[in-house]
Amino acid sequence: SDWWHQLDSTWLIVHGGTSINVRDALNPYIDKDDELLVVQLMKGDAAWAGFNKLGSDWLMRNLSK
Repeated sequence: SDWWHQLDSTWLIVHGGTSINVRDALNPYIDKDDELLVVQLMKGDAAWAGFNKLGSDWLMRNLSK
């Protein structure tokens, strides 16, 4: 899938648009007391710990694109 919601109140998504495109598309769904941060991850440069196999597999699959 192109998204992962493993972390509380944090979503990781795969999207072909710019950070601005993603922000603008999601902004109507953000509550006034929520915050939204959109960043582009550097492919292949990541480390993590404590995630289950499903989460680790999602990261490996999507960070290697």
